Amino acid sequence: MIRGGVWGGLLLVGLAVWVLPYTPARAWPIGSHLVAIDRIITLLLAGAAVAALILALTVWRRSGGRGRSLLIGVTCVLFALAGLFGARILAQGTAEGSDPGQNSGLRALAWNAAGEDNTAPADILMPVIKAYGVEILVLPETGWRTAEIAAEYLGERGFANVAYTDEGTATSVLLSPRLAAAGNYRVDTNMPPWAGLALRPETPSPETPIIVGTHLQQPSPGNIETWRMHLDWVAGLCAESPFVVVLGDMNSTLNNLGGDTVGVCRDVAAAHGAGATATWPTWLPSGLGVSLDRFLMGTGFDPERASVRVLREIQPERADHWPILVSF
Repeated sequence: MIRGGVWGGLLLVGLAVWVLPYTPARAWPIGSHLVAIDRIITLLLAGAAVAALILALTVWRRSGGRGRSLLIGVTCVLFALAGLFGARILAQGTAEGSDPGQNSGLRALAWNAAGEDNTAPADILMPVIKAYGVEILVLPETGWRTAEIAAEYLGERGFANVAYTDEGTATSVLLSPRLAAAGNYRVDTNMPPWAGLALRPETPSPETPIIVGTHLQQPSPGNIETWRMHLDWVAGLCAESPFVVVLGDMNSTLNNLGGDTVGVCRDVAAAHGAGATATWPTWLPSGLGVSLDRFLMGTGFDPERASVRVLREIQPERADHWPILVSF
C-alpha cells in the first residue's frame, strides 16, 4: 500500500509538470519557469533514476531484498518520466539548423549582445554579414544610443545601413539601404513599452515584409502580464498582413508559447526540427540551454522553405545569447 502510494504520488507530480505546457498554467509565475527547462528536468530525472537503481541493488545485496521493490518501482517511474520529457525535446527538435540556400531571398541576423562592447556587433558579426549578404540586423536589448554607435562601426567596416530605433524601446533594427528604400520603412510607434521594434513598409510584400524585432519581457513572477501584453502585440502584427517576419529575443520556449505559433505566425525552427535548440545561455553547454531566440513568419511565407541556424562558431565575450542567422 505504501509502495503504491509512493509510486503513484511521484508519477502524478511528474505528469502534472509534464502537461503544464498544454494548459493555461504555463503562463503562471512558477509554471512559466518549469515549462522552460525540459532538458534540465530530463537530466535530473534520469540521474535520480540511476541513483535509485544503484540504491536498490545495494539494498538487495545487504538486506536480502527488503525495500528493494519500493526502490525499483521508484526507479521505473523516474525513468518513465525522464523518457516523457526527453521525448518532447526530441519531438520539438534539437538540430542546429541550416545555412541559407543559394536561391533564398532576404537574410537576417538577430543577436542580443547585451553586455558586449558597443562595437561588438561590427567586430563579431561583420564576417557573417559579408559572407551571407545579410540585409536585416536585429539587435534586442540595444537602445538608440548604442545602436547608433554600432551602426556607425558597421558602416565603416562595409555594411552600409539605415538604423531604426526609438527612445521608448530597447531594440534596434538595421537594414541595408536597398531594402530600406524598397520598402520605404518607418517605425511603428504604436507598441507597448520595451516589447521590441516594428518596421512598417509602404506596401507589405514577400520582398518588403513587416519586420518585427523583439525583446519580450521574460515571463517571470511580477512580469507575466507584461509578457502576455508583448505576445498579444506580436500576434496582432501577425494578423495584419500575410507578409510579417518576427525575429529576436522572445524570452519564450515553445512550451511557454503552448506550441509553434504566436497568433497566425509560425515558428521556423520548429518546422526544421530545431524548436528546442538552445540559444541561451552561452556559458552553459548547449545541451543544458534554453531556446529563447526565435524566428516566426506570417501566413504569406512557408517556414519549410526558410532557414534558421544558431551561430555556435561565434563565441561572445560577455553576452549570454548566441546569434541566429535566418533567411526567407
